[in-house]
Amino acid sequence: MQEIIKNLNSIKGLKVLSSLGEEHKEFIKKFEDKNNHGVLESLDRDFTLLLAHDENFRMPESEI
Repeated sequence: MQEIIKNLNSIKGLKVLSSLGEEHKEFIKKFEDKNNHGVLESLDRDFTLLLAHDENFRMPESEI
């Protein structure tokens, strides 16, 4: 996991803030919009990282 975090932090404009534990995941699930399938699916994984990006992060490759 540390190698993954190191690799993500090496991407310009991206920063790993935390690895979410079950308590945080359950809290987010409780309040997250039920139509936000991407967030909900990520919370069901064994490991979920909380990331942030700034204006230096790349632009999307296609329209969101």
